[in-house]
Amino acid sequence: MMAGDFDEQKHPRAPNGEFGEGSGGGDDDDDEPPVEKHKADYHTPTTKPTERKTAPATPTKKNPEPKEGETKQVPGASPGSQLSQHVQDRLAALGVKKLPAAHISEVEVSNDLHADSDIVHQHALIKWRDDKGRAQSAYTPEFDRRNAEEKWARVLGNRPKLEAAIPALREQAADSPTHAAALLISQTGLRPGSAASVKAEGHYGATTMEARHVSFDKAGAHIEYVGKEGVTNHAHVSDPPEGALIAALKGAVEGKAPGDRVFPGMTGAKVAGVLPEGVMVKDLRTTIATTQAEKHFAKITPTLTGDEREDALHILALIKGVSEQVSTTLNNTHAMARKSYIAPQVIKSWGEKHGVNAAWLELGAKAPGKK
Repeated sequence: MMAGDFDEQKHPRAPNGEFGEGSGGGDDDDDEPPVEKHKADYHTPTTKPTERKTAPATPTKKNPEPKEGETKQVPGASPGSQLSQHVQDRLAALGVKKLPAAHISEVEVSNDLHADSDIVHQHALIKWRDDKGRAQSAYTPEFDRRNAEEKWARVLGNRPKLEAAIPALREQAADSPTHAAALLISQTGLRPGSAASVKAEGHYGATTMEARHVSFDKAGAHIEYVGKEGVTNHAHVSDPPEGALIAALKGAVEGKAPGDRVFPGMTGAKVAGVLPEGVMVKDLRTTIATTQAEKHFAKITPTLTGDEREDALHILALIKGVSEQVSTTLNNTHAMARKSYIAPQVIKSWGEKHGVNAAWLELGAKAPGKK
């Protein structure tokens, strides 16, 4: 991961598109906290299973002497080594690889960690706060798989509905800041943002950006601000076809001081209110990424030679190239765009059309070694 890049999955969005402090263990979201289908009791490794203990607002780096069944922490210890050996073994058996740094002493462990039933795959198994005080969670790979399948089914299923709603958003953008904000996110892929992020870290989003972040010229509207994790976000709105959005942005910044919000009081929840039923704000970003990828792939015909290694390298390079193009819109990395924002069905469909080996289309695929 390059300097300035970040893993969006570690910083989730709520269904309304705003970022919370939790951490998803799945595909997104996403950067995106999964909905827990069962209420679980949690306990720290130093408490009895029936007790609850809430992590402090900021993580503690003080490592207490381990109690019976726990592993003593040592400098340079591996993540999760502060947990009891029994807990470590169970997490390893379930395939959970996301673990707290060894110096994090407050870790909540779900009572269901040791369950043999399906419930173990339905919510977070351990929770903690990282060095920046951000809540983190870890899930089983099976949970991640289910979560991803549900997300892609939702995004692809709602895409026609969202596309049909865009004209209405354009029509009302000039008179409704909420419609303008929804149109902006759906057309640029910018994150919604939250007032809490602005206050705490000076990180902006589409609903919280200020007048100084928007400029205009003959080419259209240009947006630039520091977003999540301190990454500079860029977005360009051209005219045509987005004349309505440019007009709405001009009207929204007219007469405002540089530090005034473009959309005062706007939230992800308000944006969600003008979207079609079932369409989540967090899905707007994923939808535009998937649609862009689909258009890019439609222009590409792979050249297959029959040499397995060369053909695999060629396909992997093409997929990376499309992912890089999409990541430019998302202001993230090609790896994150591929993993969390481009629907795998799009890549699979393209590959099948051109007779590509299905194994080369899988996430994490590698070309066979040299003969």
